[in-house]
Amino acid sequence: PFQTIYIATEPLSGLSVVLLVLFLLAAAKLDFTPSLATLVMMNKNKYNRSKQLPLDGFVLVVGVHTMLKQFHPAYTRQLLAYLSQFISSSLSGLGTVSSSKQLPTEIPRELSNMAWFIDSFCRVAQLPPPTHFLPLDILRALLPSSPSY
Repeated sequence: PFQTIYIATEPLSGLSVVLLVLFLLAAAKLDFTPSLATLVMMNKNKYNRSKQLPLDGFVLVVGVHTMLKQFHPAYTRQLLAYLSQFISSSLSGLGTVSSSKQLPTEIPRELSNMAWFIDSFCRVAQLPPPTHFLPLDILRALLPSSPSY
């Protein structure tokens, strides 16, 4: 079902940007759980769980991939480029990528989550490994469990 094209559509400008914002919002609300090997909703309020929306990182990745399969492959490449650019520019803003080539000891959780999104998306979509989008040393530093590339 991941490879099935259900409808043909006209080009949509800005679709990749909207999906980038979706991933940014999800990255801020999710946390990696090693026992499940996925991103799950953080439990900020133990006593009032009714106001939390159930959100799962893998389900989000599969849903976005299924939706993007209905469009030209350029949308997928553009989304992955935006996600990678966000990570690179954020690390550059921390003063780590361009000057010293060393990553900070404390990396924001959102950046690790974005790297997880890229890695999972490449696996689900059967795309080349994420090293086509981000350098290997950055991927190893950001991913919670370092896959072998």
